[in-house]
Amino acid sequence: MKKPTPTDVSKTCGISVSYASQLLGGTRTPSQALAIRLFDAFGLKLGPLSGLSDCDAASLAKIMGNQGSPGSGLPTSEGAPA
Repeated sequence: MKKPTPTDVSKTCGISVSYASQLLGGTRTPSQALAIRLFDAFGLKLGPLSGLSDCDAASLAKIMGNQGSPGSGLPTSEGAPA
């Protein structure tokens, strides 16, 4: 699967191209609901952390220093193309 463009994400998830670009660039963090829609729309598997609340995900991101964590851009799944 090729990496989605902001236009692909915008059309698929019903968000603006600008917001999609920010998500893909890692400058914005999607809500849990939007992250789930992104996973579903692009055929990615949700991991064991999918049940975290947005607050818990933000706390985890701070702990991990935003390295491959929530807020680092479009969610990816282990083994799925980035």
